[in-house]
Amino acid sequence: MHMDGRSRLRLGTASNRHYRWLAVLFPVTIVGSIFGQGVLPPAPGFQGAPAVPSMGGVAPLPGANNNQPGGENAGQPNNQGNPTTTDANLPPDATGGGTMDAIKQWGAAHVHPRASYQFLYTTGIHNAPGSSQDTFTHTLSPGLTFNFGSHVNFDYSMGIRFYSQAGFHDTIEHSLALNAAGYNYGKWTFGLSQTAVIADQPLSETSSQTQQQNYHTGLSASYAANEKLTLSTDIGMDIAHLNEGVTNVFVGGSGGTPSSLSDSRSYRGSETLDYKFNEHFSGGMAASLAYTEQLPGFKSVEEEYNLHLNWTPGTKLSASLSGGLEERNFLNSKATAVWNPIYSANIGYRLFEHTLFTVYANQSINASIFDNELTKSTSVGVGMEQRLLGKLHLSLGFGYRRTEFLSTTTSDLNTSRSDKGTSFSAGLSAPLFQHCSLATFYQYSQDRSSQQGFSYGSSTLGATLSWAY
Repeated sequence: MHMDGRSRLRLGTASNRHYRWLAVLFPVTIVGSIFGQGVLPPAPGFQGAPAVPSMGGVAPLPGANNNQPGGENAGQPNNQGNPTTTDANLPPDATGGGTMDAIKQWGAAHVHPRASYQFLYTTGIHNAPGSSQDTFTHTLSPGLTFNFGSHVNFDYSMGIRFYSQAGFHDTIEHSLALNAAGYNYGKWTFGLSQTAVIADQPLSETSSQTQQQNYHTGLSASYAANEKLTLSTDIGMDIAHLNEGVTNVFVGGSGGTPSSLSDSRSYRGSETLDYKFNEHFSGGMAASLAYTEQLPGFKSVEEEYNLHLNWTPGTKLSASLSGGLEERNFLNSKATAVWNPIYSANIGYRLFEHTLFTVYANQSINASIFDNELTKSTSVGVGMEQRLLGKLHLSLGFGYRRTEFLSTTTSDLNTSRSDKGTSFSAGLSAPLFQHCSLATFYQYSQDRSSQQGFSYGSSTLGATLSWAY
């Protein structure tokens, strides 16, 4: 079953314990908050973050259902506004002996606790536009995953972060995710997801520590007409709150003038047709209708049409491609209707059993965190995963990103600000004892902004000690 990118429910969890282990230690399934919008990495386990942040944005593992353009809240702060309980949130099978036992079990209910400590030293992080500091951070991150049978799971993570510099304030962050998947009735399959994230992190958009709350609700229904053809219906709602945060600041908008942060809401429905041509090749088409509003800011109606292809010729190569067009009609501004290209491509090549190379590219357009602005985000990158000496795991990533802020107060959506950045990350991890792991990492990112005070260059060195049961 394929689902539209902005309202897709990431419902499944991989059964392969090797992928499970990698998902916790190396973030091959996320672009990463540092490279996207965040300057500091989130707490390990928080918002699905792994123990080793990947600033370079390594592409998803082959088979990961993450190949559609315009992922939900791609333009929102932290780029993880809608965390989901996937492998990155689940405890790894550190024993290597099959499915992990729960620490506690009541009938069909299984409890998996986890905890981690992360130490970071970061240079050149902004605490205000044009002002940067070097800081040490200490992050404690407890979490729990509850599995209720094979269809329902609930995940909760907390991140408690302490900064060494007075220019930043200590934070407590929360992430919750409820997923119900795979309920079958004849040829029908139904699913539901609900997530909530409360975060307070430095963002490159604001060049400041910024409080945010993001909520997502999604429902899905699919009908298997036969073994090759599947029809899917998805509806979703995304809400981002920024104005209520007392720590939020007024930052540069169009032409360098002050601009306030804006809440946003998005409601979306989609229809998808998928066809499996053979065991190696599948594809389909999707159409969606959405309504987006900023509070305060613009209101718009979007229509999106895309085609998607998945090709797995063998055990080494896997490719997922998607492309289409979005038409956005503005209801309360001078901007005229505009067609925007959107696309996503993920390619993975497993050179050897424990050597994986990945390439990705994507472009999406979403409501900005600034009022009366859209964010057009384009990114490309490469990554590598390598197991060393049977125990160690090496992760490398490099990425390039361009973000344009488009003013909806002009008829032709003039670019009010443009950011270009690159990033590199390297991480090395190893299991310790039966349920523990240790990871060390280095990452560098730089961003050049057309608006004064928002460019930066930042390096991060750190280590994470994790425990999961």
